[in-house]
Amino acid sequence: MICSFCSLLCDAEDLNCLTCSRRTNSLNQLVAIRNSQTMQPRKSVSDCIQRIRDSVQIAKRILITGRIASVQTSREAVAFAQHFDTTLDCAENGGVFRNVLAIQRSGMNSVSIAEARQISDVLVVVGDDSLTQSYPRLPILLRSSHRVRDSEPTVLLLGSFSLETMRQWRAVGFDVWSVPCEVSHVPQALAQWSNQQSKTNSQVSVAMESKLLRVLSESRYTSVIWSSALLQVSEPDLWVERMLDFIRTRNETVRTSALMLSSLDGTFQQTCTWLTGFPGRIRFRDSIPQYDPDQNRYERWIHNCTSDNGPSVVIVLDETVGYAPFELVLSEEELTRRNVVRWDLSTRSVETPVAVAGHEFPCDLFRADLVVQARSVPNHSSQDFKIETAASWLLGIRI
Repeated sequence: MICSFCSLLCDAEDLNCLTCSRRTNSLNQLVAIRNSQTMQPRKSVSDCIQRIRDSVQIAKRILITGRIASVQTSREAVAFAQHFDTTLDCAENGGVFRNVLAIQRSGMNSVSIAEARQISDVLVVVGDDSLTQSYPRLPILLRSSHRVRDSEPTVLLLGSFSLETMRQWRAVGFDVWSVPCEVSHVPQALAQWSNQQSKTNSQVSVAMESKLLRVLSESRYTSVIWSSALLQVSEPDLWVERMLDFIRTRNETVRTSALMLSSLDGTFQQTCTWLTGFPGRIRFRDSIPQYDPDQNRYERWIHNCTSDNGPSVVIVLDETVGYAPFELVLSEEELTRRNVVRWDLSTRSVETPVAVAGHEFPCDLFRADLVVQARSVPNHSSQDFKIETAASWLLGIRI
């Protein structure tokens, strides 16, 4: 079974019984949203589709953005953008693009969750407590009961981790060492340790340095784990690039790989790459995608809109729940002044709500390691709601 929030394989029979605050809060929020919507009058689906289609037909510029969680909606968003020659940018893909921009420059030595679980003898986890809060099943999923070696695998927590987080890793059988340090300095410090140069200038205590060096030097397979979306650093893409450089250099002598955890928006990035060759932030011209990671960002697109461009349309998709409310960078007043029509196909819109992927309808998505495509199937009462999916809305407008 796949958790539609961690995007991780889960061995629980009923995901709703898990002690996971993210999933529990999201289910409560979903019920509240649906209850409020049932009290409001809704226009027919055909009327809404026709109104959106009319707006799209006369628009000079069109943007599709928002939160896209499923493969189905990602595919339809690409088809829609290609059909109408529009700009396409997933608004929640900041963390994914930090990895993408770094990989484009440095390449990547990656590892899957299954490989890290079965082969790695050292796991280097970088970040803070938000990592385990966002991926609460991660310690369990990385602890294999069928390891070849009898010794306990070692986890090095680099950053700002609490005693509770250490306890969670120890509870499933890891030998845990925590190294309090500034996350922004970790790639440089690891490179220094690996090259055995400038050790006294590293940003961690000398007392812990010898332990870290010994563990890394004896490791036969090291996996370095982080989530770009959760990094508290000033230049995340450069941070990831430095980390990938360290991993690439380490592979000259010993096996080291990156396990970069993604959120649900990674599904859009993977699907868009399949279909277009680019991970998003594209604009179609004559049905040919043009990739520009700076100019095709949804914020830049909206800010560049003026009344002189003619009528513009922003189609906002949101097939997630449990996250902070999605808001465009401009207010409704500013959108009006810039001659932009905004169509919200979201769970928070009374007029055109969409079903929540993985909660109300089965959906295909990628795990947090962006390796395995899997199916998330609803297993609670909200699947009884008969609400259009984001993919069906886009298909209805396109045809």
